[in-house]
Amino acid sequence: MYKAVKAGPYGSILSLYEKYRSVFRFLLVGCLNTGVDFLTFTALHGLFGLDKLICQAAGYGAGIANSFILNKLWTFGNRKSGLSTAGQMVRFVAVNAVSLGVSLLGIQCLSGNLGVNLYISKVLVTGLIQAVNYTGYKLWVFDRR
Repeated sequence: MYKAVKAGPYGSILSLYEKYRSVFRFLLVGCLNTGVDFLTFTALHGLFGLDKLICQAAGYGAGIANSFILNKLWTFGNRKSGLSTAGQMVRFVAVNAVSLGVSLLGIQCLSGNLGVNLYISKVLVTGLIQAVNYTGYKLWVFDRR
């Protein structure tokens, strides 16, 4: 059946998916991370009445934990990298720290210095950050050694 699908009208779509599988999976994991972040934030704030900054930190942390697990096991296929899971986690956090710095710098540059609308700046910076994260995860965190 796989050969029939590959040869049929969906063959080019399947080939495209196979070529960029990790990118598609990375984007899907990103959507799930956003959902985990939002649900955690909403549950802590709505159900327990916790301070919004505590809820934001907890939601972001839950999204990062989800991101590490799904990217390690599914997006990049739990590749053997020569690093322990703890070593990968340290690198993962480092990539996210760099991404945070790039995002802060990008938003300041675009909205503060160039006068671009804050929300447009955030969207543009988010795209850049996803590229930084994907590259860092693929080449440094979950790489094959």
